[in-house]
Amino acid sequence: MQYDFDVIVIGSGAGGAAFSYACATAGKRVLLVERGRRATTPNPPLDERFNLIEKAPYDDRLIAVNEVPRRLYMGGVLGGSTAVYGGALLRPAADDFHPGRRYGQRLPQPLWDWPIDYEELAPYYDEAES
Repeated sequence: MQYDFDVIVIGSGAGGAAFSYACATAGKRVLLVERGRRATTPNPPLDERFNLIEKAPYDDRLIAVNEVPRRLYMGGVLGGSTAVYGGALLRPAADDFHPGRRYGQRLPQPLWDWPIDYEELAPYYDEAES
């Protein structure tokens, strides 16, 4: 059976967009599916009232969580919740991969070290930051 795409990615947030870009630059045919709409204004206000109080760029429809109606206030625009995220993503330090060095008395020994080293991820941090 012939397919039109090598990869189908659901969601255009930070993860989906980065993964789609990496696949496309590697020569893969990518279909990126996003349920959110484009921002309705050319330059949406980036202020606390608009984003956090009015929740204008969010998809606030009711969904059932354990049979209880809830509003999740997920990003409802192109880019998902990442489009309305107002924080900073900082690169972890090498010591962050070895929490047992600082918190050994609070963690069981199997959790003292991550199963991956900082050095293995550093090239990906470099790429994301550039």
